[in-house]
Amino acid sequence: MVTSTVSASVVNATTSVGFSRDDVLLMADMSTVGACQLGQVDGSYAAVAGAPAPTAIPIGAAGSGYNGPAGFTTLPPNGEYAVFNLGVAPSFVMYGVTNNSLVQFDVLQTGGLAVPTVEAENVENLQVLFGVDDGVGGVANDNVIDRWVTPGTAGFTLADMMAGAAGALQVKAIRLALVMRSAEPSQRAGPSQVVLFGDLPAAVQVTMPIAANDRAYARQVYDLVIPLRNQWIALCSEARRAGGIPAPGACG
Repeated sequence: MVTSTVSASVVNATTSVGFSRDDVLLMADMSTVGACQLGQVDGSYAAVAGAPAPTAIPIGAAGSGYNGPAGFTTLPPNGEYAVFNLGVAPSFVMYGVTNNSLVQFDVLQTGGLAVPTVEAENVENLQVLFGVDDGVGGVANDNVIDRWVTPGTAGFTLADMMAGAAGALQVKAIRLALVMRSAEPSQRAGPSQVVLFGDLPAAVQVTMPIAANDRAYARQVYDLVIPLRNQWIALCSEARRAGGIPAPGACG
């Protein structure tokens, strides 16, 4: 849904059909690449039976629930914003490996857990690469991956992405490599190392050494690519096409 006006405590939309009190909203500025904001529909919101759904959606008090200390005042009014209704209990989790276990952390803590929880045991390593469309080895902004980079590469650091650098729009896919280890040892010793992303240039490969006393355990590498289709769509938004950002033919 697209909104045209945002204030500290009200989101004006064409309709609020499908909205309910306490829904969490994700607000994004469609004219630039930058940080999104979360807000929660105020408990006073109510649709009236037999009447059109309200166009003014009240947001809870600034600093309460998921609302930032200043509400939506940091978003200039009369701008073009996309609003995504995430529902009452959205899930936003971070994954990592600790103590040979895959764990997840509920960032929004909608489930009430403030500590990481174990998702799978006998997981030794998790590595991530960004598939980027930045013109290095290809054509920039044509929705085709030109190269794979490690997170933290110049232009693709967390600070760069949150500040709205070009890299935030250029990441088109994520590639994951997960190393699983058997629970029981076998009779044969395995290799001295495992190489992740071995089909890519050496600069982005990850070598995991295996100690001699640990080589009797079998290992399996799971490698998968996750396309970020919303990134492809975002490149061709009206504002970016007007600014001539997409490469010719990318949005045909």
